[in-house]
Amino acid sequence: MTAAGAEAGFTAVQAGKSNGEANHVAILDNLYGGSFAADATLGGSYTNGRVTARRSQDFPLSVGGGAALFSIAAPGAAAGDQQWVGGIVSARAVSRYAGYEQTFGLTDNAGTFHKLFDVSGTGMNVGGSAAGIDLAGQTWQWARRGGGDPYSSDPTLNNDGSDHMISYRVSGPAADGTATWLLFWEDAPAWDSDFDYNDLVVQVTGVMPLGDPAAIPLPPAVWTGLTVLLGGGLWSARHRIRRWLN
Repeated sequence: MTAAGAEAGFTAVQAGKSNGEANHVAILDNLYGGSFAADATLGGSYTNGRVTARRSQDFPLSVGGGAALFSIAAPGAAAGDQQWVGGIVSARAVSRYAGYEQTFGLTDNAGTFHKLFDVSGTGMNVGGSAAGIDLAGQTWQWARRGGGDPYSSDPTLNNDGSDHMISYRVSGPAADGTATWLLFWEDAPAWDSDFDYNDLVVQVTGVMPLGDPAAIPLPPAVWTGLTVLLGGGLWSARHRIRRWLN
């Protein structure tokens, strides 16, 4: 789906096939409890009365001649969910309804993919997580790999030019004082997709490092370091990135 096929800055989510797969409401019910329903006060959003999942804009407003950046910890109203910036990030798989294998990660501004985890299992019984990802002062795009074509949160980086990720900001007790997001992915190309955005769902949380200002400046185009605490082992891309720059 492209901007021309959506309203109010949102990519349209289709009902999908009647094949037993969970839709967004069922996934929210399972994850946070209660019975979610459309929130009439917020377009494209859902609430169970305690927890609200608010759709993020898919097509950002222009800021200073370029797209606004979406802060993982303190999002601006003008930003879409294509480019992300700043914070300490954790992520875990929530559900998978796909024939393709699923791998979740991110790409830096040099276009390099950094895998965070592979997804195991199917339906809502899935595994895969990463914690303590220090992205303070960095910009990135979320990325899905595995079987089929690779896709980015930025549609301009996708082979078919379509939006393959939509997101919700989660607020309420479930957010536990952090900025919490749900990323819903579509893993098939536009010509063969049902665009129900449930092939892979990932929950990400972000907090600002202590002492960092609320307003995050634009970072350099190439990362100077990335450290990921993954499965109890520390993985550092700092030396790898230095090799790219040499």
